[in-house]
Amino acid sequence: MAELKYDHVVVGAGISGMVSALLLARNGRKVLLIEKAPAVGGSMARFKLKGVPFDTGFHFTGGLHPDGLVLDMLTVLGIEDRITPLPFSKEEGTRFILEDSGASYGLPNNRQGIIETLTELFPAEASGIKTYFEKVDSICDSTATMNLRRLSEPMSMLDEDYATLSVVLDDLFEDPKLKTLLAGYCLCYGASPSEVSFANHVRTAQGMHDGLARVEHGGDAFIDALQRKLEEAGVEIRCKTEVISCEEIEGKNIGAFRLNNGNLVRFESAVFTLHPKTILKILPQKKLRPAFARRIDEMKSSFGFFAIFGVCDEPELLEGSMLLVLPNVDLDTQLACGNRNADSMLFCISANENGQRAMTILEAACPEDYAEWADTRLMKRPVEYAEFKARKTERILERIYAVLPELKNHFTVLGSSTPLTFRDYLNSPDGSAYGVKQLAGQFNICGKLPLRNLYAAGQSAVLPGLMGAMVSAFIVCRQMQDADEFDRYINTELN
Repeated sequence: MAELKYDHVVVGAGISGMVSALLLARNGRKVLLIEKAPAVGGSMARFKLKGVPFDTGFHFTGGLHPDGLVLDMLTVLGIEDRITPLPFSKEEGTRFILEDSGASYGLPNNRQGIIETLTELFPAEASGIKTYFEKVDSICDSTATMNLRRLSEPMSMLDEDYATLSVVLDDLFEDPKLKTLLAGYCLCYGASPSEVSFANHVRTAQGMHDGLARVEHGGDAFIDALQRKLEEAGVEIRCKTEVISCEEIEGKNIGAFRLNNGNLVRFESAVFTLHPKTILKILPQKKLRPAFARRIDEMKSSFGFFAIFGVCDEPELLEGSMLLVLPNVDLDTQLACGNRNADSMLFCISANENGQRAMTILEAACPEDYAEWADTRLMKRPVEYAEFKARKTERILERIYAVLPELKNHFTVLGSSTPLTFRDYLNSPDGSAYGVKQLAGQFNICGKLPLRNLYAAGQSAVLPGLMGAMVSAFIVCRQMQDADEFDRYINTELN
């Protein structure tokens, strides 16, 4: 078996791993990027059904406006010209529909428009709306990691990291419908209002208030652009490769990884961009404090999705917008585990792809509710599973057609999936959409691990989704090299 030597090893080639590898290689270091799947990209990678491309986990993002955090990161990486935003409609980027009352609310795709619309819809709550968005500004201004130029400032927890979203909303507002509209972006981090910290809700939603956009060619645009840069930087990429064990352990230092092909890879430092529970399985247990292992074991996974993928022959439907359909205002009950047949939050978005309008419909789903089939694998599920998928698909379409009747007779289903599909397709522990839940008072696993030369990044490290996964790579890579030099590099690229 071969013995290889690198300066850095990055484990996991999703968006966070690819960004980490590029940032480390830009410092003139020899970097190996390994990925368990047959190809890089993770949940950013698209797949095709009958020739039509669909996004796996990336559907839209905020932060692509001038001075937005995502655009700044793309600029530093040198790929901003390869990413073409497709902004949502300025007049109505998002439409919420409450099924029990039939109430429908269209929100503009800009912060000021959202504030004005909410104030017009709920005039008695005007003071609370003003205070809410002041809190948004205050939290984001106090969070150094929301600005690449401030990464040198220490990361610290705010008071709002210990308060749940529901507590703050209840303190500010009386109208349950308004609370639901403001909490609706829980779709983007996978936890209910009574679980998520108000601060992390705000950090995730802030860029979306400033303007949502799809991206031409979806997640593949990011993957293709980063792959080209990785090749230019000399990063070696190995797919179908995973870490089996940590080797050559001296004190709290890991000298090498044993890979599944038998090779031994030595390194100075390594970064894992995997789910924390997957990282825990790889680390040498005898070197970990029980409290650290217990901390990870107690982390809860975010919700996932039951997904329907299809094509629509009506080109104007959902053009430049997304649709959120909720059974009622009680998001906590909708997102609770225990009944996979129950109706939950629906999300519907479409895109023109190769002359066809691809449409994705997602319903929030708890991975725990699929435990009955947890020991099965793709293409080998029992007939009961297929029957459940058929019933669930029928029910979701019934709900969508009730609020969007013009879609009926124009939509053709090409496929569907559950959290188990995502689990097996993406090699995740359970099929959750956003790694661990962003719970109030929770300290995520980010940066240096209990082993001195091992680090953790990814969407479970700081924030979920594209923005959180990318910014975690910047934070961790700054820790792994000369910080002052890294800061100069960031400022040079942004000025």
